Order: sequence, then C-alpha cells, then structure tokens
Amino acid sequence: MAKSNEHSLDQRGQSVVEYILLLVVITSLAYSLYSHPKFKQFFGRNGFFESMKIGISHTYRYGIEGFDDANSYEYTDNKHKTYYNAESNSSRFFSPVTEYGN
Repeated sequence: MAKSNEHSLDQRGQSVVEYILLLVVITSLAYSLYSHPKFKQFFGRNGFFESMKIGISHTYRYGIEGFDDANSYEYTDNKHKTYYNAESNSSRFFSPVTEYGN
C-alpha cells in the first residue's frame, strides 16, 4: 500500500515540474516575440495601430478624415465640409417644405 501511494506522489510532482517548464517556455517565446523590432514597429509607438487610432479618433471628432489633431475647426457658419456641399451649393441634410403639424 505504501508503494502505490508513493508512486502517485511522484506522478504529481512530475506534473508540476512539467507545467512549470511549459510556463517558462511560453513566457520566453512571448518575451522574444514582444521584444522583436518588427513587433514594435507594428504595435508600438508610431506603429500601424497607433496611426489607425489617431486617424479614427480624428474622423470621429471632426467628421472628416485626417491625422492632424491640432486643427481647430470653427463651427460658426454652415460651411463645414461635413455639412455643406460647395459644388451643389446645398447641405447634405434635408428638411420638409412645410412645417410639421400644419
């Protein structure tokens, strides 16, 4: 009886060691991938996703595509690019000919 109990303890210890070794291998692979220059070029500062984030936030904020967040748009008239079409001299929005309720 003592021999079978001792054998199961050895198995459990071996499993723990295997999990620790697997964790070390995965961690070292992740670290080497993260520290690679191509990874930093794609995901890091001034990388592909950073420029996408800047462009999307600019488009959301100002309604036109761009990357320069230093632009300050004046909304004092209806000549903004997202509102007024200069070619047809009209707005892209529409309104009824007569007021509602009449």
